[in-house]
Amino acid sequence: MEDVKGNFGGRTGEWIKDKKSTRSEMRRLTAVYILQVLLSEAPALFFNSSTKHQTIEDLWYATKDRDGKIREKAAKAIGTFLMFVHQRGQDEGVVPGSGKKYSYFDELLNRTEGTFFKENDSDSVHGSMLVVQELLKHPAKLDEREGESKKGEDMVKVLRLKMNGKFTEISKFILKMKTSQSNYIQAAVVGLIPVLATFDQSIEAHTFHGHSPFVKTR
Repeated sequence: MEDVKGNFGGRTGEWIKDKKSTRSEMRRLTAVYILQVLLSEAPALFFNSSTKHQTIEDLWYATKDRDGKIREKAAKAIGTFLMFVHQRGQDEGVVPGSGKKYSYFDELLNRTEGTFFKENDSDSVHGSMLVVQELLKHPAKLDEREGESKKGEDMVKVLRLKMNGKFTEISKFILKMKTSQSNYIQAAVVGLIPVLATFDQSIEAHTFHGHSPFVKTR
């Protein structure tokens, strides 16, 4: 495991932040791929709390990358990270040095919401939309993996409640972004509409027609 970490995982954080070298985009994309593969195939490398914290920080940074493919892959890797921590009952992270504890899911949800309502940078907004898609799909994915596990069922319920608390405002923002000039953001809206409707089956999302973003079903 140490060989794997040394040869493949040791420089991912450095590469993700590399925007100056001639091959910087390829390095950044490669780094995100490496993290996702290691999270899936070598999860023991991420049991350390400092490693988990640095991994989620690096992936979040990559969701704001200027390259759309890197943002997309980083969001997918965040989904893999959430599956890794929740399947192992490790939802709570610790900030190195301060000892401050936080929930990975809560932190990501708060950061995406903050990006939506406080930032105008289209790359960051697009990245956060992709992360929200992973957050919306995550409870169902976890439920599918955990099966009949009582602990898994309880975690799924908790995650759904957390998402429900932010769902209305985030959904309204996402649907409003269908008028964005960014092709990436428009594509993200189209991808998110069925995910929003699947998460909350009591509503039907209007795509590009109608006056209200939601219509209550009877």
